[in-house]
Amino acid sequence: MTADPILDAAVRYSARGWAVHPLRLDDAGFAKVAIVPKWQELRPEDAPELPWEQAAGIGIIGGANSHGLAFLDIDDAELACEVMAWCCEHIRPVPQMAWTARGRLHVYCQEPEPPPKQAPTPTRKLNLLWRERSVLVELRATGAYVAAPPSPGYAWCDLEWLPWPSPLAAAWWQISHGLGVTWP
Repeated sequence: MTADPILDAAVRYSARGWAVHPLRLDDAGFAKVAIVPKWQELRPEDAPELPWEQAAGIGIIGGANSHGLAFLDIDDAELACEVMAWCCEHIRPVPQMAWTARGRLHVYCQEPEPPPKQAPTPTRKLNLLWRERSVLVELRATGAYVAAPPSPGYAWCDLEWLPWPSPLAAAWWQISHGLGVTWP
């Protein structure tokens, strides 16, 4: 352990097989912008060589870079609370989740290894309807990353939880079906 919590997290996450990279602040003051060019090419073993001394936060890369790690990005605070409660009640073991700096939620999934010649899971934005209003949910995998704890404002819901072993779309289908989230 060092005196730098972001570097410590980078070491822990890369030891889990997750590709990570340092983030800088965006115009709104959130640690969300990649510092490293070509971050999409990074692997877990690259973490020690990255410029962590410049980091305001840490990003975790989805897809093959992180052995199939993927994220449900619930971009609505009220729906995020409902998803958290639904997952805690219905999914065993409870999946790894993190609150974002804006009070929203990331649900971590571990997708199975795709069969040969199958395209990796793409990142998709879904504009959906929930409780008679529009909500945004992103299925983030290949070519995407999420800011993660200890980035300012980000917090694990529980450090002991592990990613949900499920294809990303199937995980979202279960949640959306359970909470009545539909297409407009």
